[in-house]
Amino acid sequence: DQIGMPYKSGGDSPADGGFDCSGLVYYAWKQAGVTTPRSSSAIYTWATKIKKADLEPGDLVFYSSSGSTGSITHVALYAGNGKIIQARKPGVALSENDLATWWTSNLVGYGRVPASAR
Repeated sequence: DQIGMPYKSGGDSPADGGFDCSGLVYYAWKQAGVTTPRSSSAIYTWATKIKKADLEPGDLVFYSSSGSTGSITHVALYAGNGKIIQARKPGVALSENDLATWWTSNLVGYGRVPASAR
């Protein structure tokens, strides 16, 4: 429902006027009654790591601006059917992108909200 909303650093609700990447994850999971950490790196540490083949809608995809072995700097939501939903950067509205082709050299891994948090 939030596709097209503006990117806003620190934003984590429509009331803020937009979202940053971890704010979008925080907001989406909050709607399901789950409170996630608020930064992409903290979400990565908290999440249960999974394999690409196990991705389900609502799972998390993690990236690093330093490359595939760097510290986590970005998180996206897996939407299913090979698509991710993300808040990318200032000036770019929330969008749906292809997991197979988006920033692949910076992909670090995949995660799922821990069962204990649901």
